[in-house]
Amino acid sequence: MNRWRYTIMVWVGMMLGLLNAHAEPLKIATRNMPPFSFRNNAGTWTGLSIELWEYIAKEMDWDYVYEETTLTNLLQGVADGAYDLGVAGITITSDRERFIDFSQPYLASYLGVAYTRGRNPWLTVLEHFFTLSFFKILLGMAGVLLLAALGVWFFERNKNPQFSNLPHKGLGAAFWWAAVTMTTVGYGDKAPKTAGGRLVGLLWMLVSLILLTAFTASIISTLTVASTHVNKTRQSVTEGRVGVVANSSGDELVRQYHVTPHYFPDAKTAVDALISNRIDAVVYDLPTLEFYGREHGPACRFSKLTHVPQHYGLVLPENSAMENDINVVLLRITASGDWQDIKGRYLKEETD
Repeated sequence: MNRWRYTIMVWVGMMLGLLNAHAEPLKIATRNMPPFSFRNNAGTWTGLSIELWEYIAKEMDWDYVYEETTLTNLLQGVADGAYDLGVAGITITSDRERFIDFSQPYLASYLGVAYTRGRNPWLTVLEHFFTLSFFKILLGMAGVLLLAALGVWFFERNKNPQFSNLPHKGLGAAFWWAAVTMTTVGYGDKAPKTAGGRLVGLLWMLVSLILLTAFTASIISTLTVASTHVNKTRQSVTEGRVGVVANSSGDELVRQYHVTPHYFPDAKTAVDALISNRIDAVVYDLPTLEFYGREHGPACRFSKLTHVPQHYGLVLPENSAMENDINVVLLRITASGDWQDIKGRYLKEETD
């Protein structure tokens, strides 16, 4: 009899324990990551992931409380059992799957690059012209022009009135002749008449072709470099000053290219640094970059890295009893028109 009484008491205690466990609200870890999860003006959590979770919780009649934390603490806290669920813009990766579980993915997107539109391209071109290297080229060409002028003046100064034997006049005229000959303008107002002068003229015409070709190539190169600096592209991942959020998917990608990035606590801080020209590009989840980029209008531009797709899911402890229930409701919701309306409120339809 005592044994039966003890068994009943144990059973009742277990049932009460289970009831108490279910009576406690679920601890939901989240973080500030628009458009997936963020506080609105009233201080209430909202966003794409938040609305999805609240839809599921309403279907399952679950009580819950939100606890704000960092990405690292969210993942580790769910793995350790400190949180029952992680709800934010969390991408599903193989490294994370080793110690936590994910729900079915509810959104597919891409990793993105944010960059600035840049200044007027002609200003950038002028900057490249007014450099020490460009002035060195000009000085070199002036020196060669002077040599050609000296050569023709040496032969013509006493036999051709077009090139005065007075150095300040004759050399000036010879320099003018060398310049118009090099540019193939050839006004015809001055021309060598002696055999020596014509020989110098012939040699100068041949040399001019080489110099003019090299000078043209230098200008084209300068224009190309300038346009590359004005229009940031997807190659920004491996070039310049790249900003990332620590332990994010963007951080992992940049480090694969052996690039040392500039670290920021969140995407908003990184985008603000981009706008203030402290960095050249930001690599992060495309929906979040677009959300913060809207604050800066056309000054902020985006490219999606189509070779780096992103899938987002809810974060669960391994072997969670809630996983199957969550997935059943999640799959039903994401196939409905309500989910399309929710996405339309938070996501940009197209990306440049």
